[in-house]
Amino acid sequence: MACPSFEKVIVTRNRPPKSRVKKISLDNIPTPPPHRFNDTWKIFISGVGGMGVGVMSSVLARAGTREGYHVRFNDKKGLAIRNGAVSAHVLYSNGKAKISTIVPNGKADLLMGVDMLEAERSLVYASQVHTAAVVNTTVVPTIPMLAGMMNYPPDAEENIRRHTNADEYFGGRISEISELYFGSKLFTNIILLGAAFQKGLIPVSEQNLVDAIMETVPGSQRARNMEAFRLGRKMVVEPELLEFKNIVAEERILTLFGAKESYPSVLDMKAKQISHSYWMFWRGKKIADEYRRLVMSTVATIVD
Repeated sequence: MACPSFEKVIVTRNRPPKSRVKKISLDNIPTPPPHRFNDTWKIFISGVGGMGVGVMSSVLARAGTREGYHVRFNDKKGLAIRNGAVSAHVLYSNGKAKISTIVPNGKADLLMGVDMLEAERSLVYASQVHTAAVVNTTVVPTIPMLAGMMNYPPDAEENIRRHTNADEYFGGRISEISELYFGSKLFTNIILLGAAFQKGLIPVSEQNLVDAIMETVPGSQRARNMEAFRLGRKMVVEPELLEFKNIVAEERILTLFGAKESYPSVLDMKAKQISHSYWMFWRGKKIADEYRRLVMSTVATIVD
């Protein structure tokens, strides 16, 4: 008998799953104004293992080379396999200035946070004067947080805004939007690249950036990555798409992704779960009705 830990379950669908988002047109997105720099341009990318920080640095290095810049980059991948901190430095020079492989403290032109907590920890590279920030604000708890040893800092996003150029800031729960739109969080990095490009923060042409994405990602994923790139650009043009209520197809999906629930809706959901529980299928409706009456009487007592 095979060990249950290594059993593989394959789900075969007779029809495609129902889309969880409304139809969003990704055509006719206006071209952003080109980004210019004098001598050097520097970006620091931060995240955790598995978020695609290395993919982003590869894309930017290839795009910069295609643009004719002298490019240097440095990836820290040591902890990627353990969901630890991962970062990348990418620097462009127009040929007149020498560059190293490390972004000096306070000199980043762009801070890209694929993980918000790691972006906050990387503020040493940022400046309030000239550093723009593009951040995925989806909360990804660390192991101590999951163990109840500490809480996620409530002011992480505000701290990033305060220590970068607030006028150029872009943030949203991109991982959750990626999961809603594509069924996976793996496209968060390319969505962020699209947003940064549309805001005019990356000094390469659209064609060179697209070609670099195509060259970097697997052939089977090129179409979806291009869709993710356009989705990120669209969110800059139409920032209302950052709000779940404007993109989800059903109210039920909105609730699953953190919308505020009303007392009646929570009560209905819990009673329905009890009613359909396998372990009490022979008396589920009766128990659900008793649960409903108990909760309602308790709430009435509290209100009175």
